[in-house]
Amino acid sequence: VLEPHTPVFKKGESGILNITAYGYVNRLEITFPEAIGQMQESEKRTIVYEIPGYMKQEKIPFMIPLISPEGEHTIQIKAYKDNMQLDTAPKLITINVSGSVLNEFRTRLR
Repeated sequence: VLEPHTPVFKKGESGILNITAYGYVNRLEITFPEAIGQMQESEKRTIVYEIPGYMKQEKIPFMIPLISPEGEHTIQIKAYKDNMQLDTAPKLITINVSGSVLNEFRTRLR
């Protein structure tokens, strides 16, 4: 949705990483930065396709932790076919973290 520019997330927000792989890939490796990987099952996620297809699509949810540092974070995606990396330069997705969802909450004591 935020394709034309660098996505800006607040701490505590979540998003969905849409991945489309072409060329009969056998395996995808998604590496989250350490600051975001704390909330994921692991910082490195591997998806293996038993039956490769011309086009494979994945939707991977992720969350920006409240304790993550502000600034740019890069998610790296690599595609493999027959244990060879398809692209010599892996796809890098850069997201910015600025602010926090907690700044929008207002509390009132009586």
